[in-house]
Amino acid sequence: MATFVLVHGAYHGAWCWERLRRRLELAGHRVFADDLPGHGAAFDPRQMTLANYANATTALIAGLGGNVYLVGHSMAGAVIAEVAERIPDALRSLVFLTAYLPENGQSIADLARQDEQVRIAAERADVDGVPCLQLRDEVLHEHFYPDASEDQLDWVRDRVHPQAIAPFTTPVRITAENYARVPRAYIHCERDKAIGLFLQRRMEAVSPCGPVLRMAGGHSPFVTDVDALAAALHELTQ
Repeated sequence: MATFVLVHGAYHGAWCWERLRRRLELAGHRVFADDLPGHGAAFDPRQMTLANYANATTALIAGLGGNVYLVGHSMAGAVIAEVAERIPDALRSLVFLTAYLPENGQSIADLARQDEQVRIAAERADVDGVPCLQLRDEVLHEHFYPDASEDQLDWVRDRVHPQAIAPFTTPVRITAENYARVPRAYIHCERDKAIGLFLQRRMEAVSPCGPVLRMAGGHSPFVTDVDALAAALHELTQ
């Protein structure tokens, strides 16, 4: 039995992990997933900062007894890197699920600008005085859920919300002494249209991970290919 902590990406909440969580628990694992600050039912873009995300995830892990597989999707690659810098000894592995894999001093925006395959046409919006991005339905479908069924899209589109820009532009601060000594795994999604596969491979080449697993689908396998994702995460614990 392993302990997983699942950290969702931008625009989402812990709701996105519901089906994966059930699969992993049926396989005998402990699974924890909370809304990042400002996300989910307590939507408040003023709380959406990289520091708040990392602090909340660190606090969640602190009570779990260590040996945690910390899984970060997409934007949450930066979050789990920051958590590893804070509490490396509590972590068994970092798992970057088609996620940004930053170096010290890099932001998600820095990495996104290197993506030669993908440009997401998110709309800028001011929400409660906070600069945010929001996704039109066609953008959500094309980039985040290209392989989703209509039923899956209906389930998702009722739950996504605007995302504050601040976490995208904040540089990650990580060191060899802490972050770099936590083992890293990467799960590539080869039809990803939110983070291009070339960028995924480039990031992983600069910051090598092992093992490296590959899935055939798009950016959100926790909805569109949940059984295969559960099997991949289970494989990492063997």
